[in-house]
Amino acid sequence: MSVLVSRIRALLLVPTTALMVLSAPTVLHAQMGGMGGGGMGGGMGGRGGMGGGPGGRPGGPGSRTPVDVARDRMKQTDPLAFLLDHKKELALTKAQQDTFKVYRKELEEKQSPVFKDLQKVSTEEPANGGAANGGGRGGMGGGMGGRDGRRPPSDSAGRDAAGPFASDAVRALFSRLADIQDAYRDRARTKLDETQRVRADSIQNAALEKQREKMQNRG
Repeated sequence: MSVLVSRIRALLLVPTTALMVLSAPTVLHAQMGGMGGGGMGGGMGGRGGMGGGPGGRPGGPGSRTPVDVARDRMKQTDPLAFLLDHKKELALTKAQQDTFKVYRKELEEKQSPVFKDLQKVSTEEPANGGAANGGGRGGMGGGMGGRDGRRPPSDSAGRDAAGPFASDAVRALFSRLADIQDAYRDRARTKLDETQRVRADSIQNAALEKQREKMQNRG
């Protein structure tokens, strides 16, 4: 368990990967961990991959489609929701709030056709032998950190959420959704001043520590 916690901390605290609300996405949301708002990076990701029915195929009680998983992850790692949910702590100005609301609408509009493509692919694949991986608990995730020339890791929240048994087509669409979200995370970062970035990091670090304690207690 200590190794797992160390790996999670490494992923979430390094600016190039993730728990800093302003760094890259992986999976930490309570809409940000346990803080009750959308993650500038993700939060605890609830149930993990896609549920499978008999034979590993989608369907059956409690099964989850790729679209279900993708929507959950995108909601959990929504950087704009995080900022707006913590507007008081971050002392966001009216102009900043208005900008983030516009960004959020644009983000949803750009992701909408990707979700439609994912729905189409996920309904076609079972007939071709595609299988979805069984559910499991989502990991910890995303940060709000901008790339600053650095790319987030390949196992970031949105991308990794597809699961190990997802097809290349499904993985590509999950990655596309994450790329769109990354772009808006970067744009939002440029609208914050240094004090706000530091405060956002502090909020997420507190959530990470709280989750770490929960994991230790379970162990």
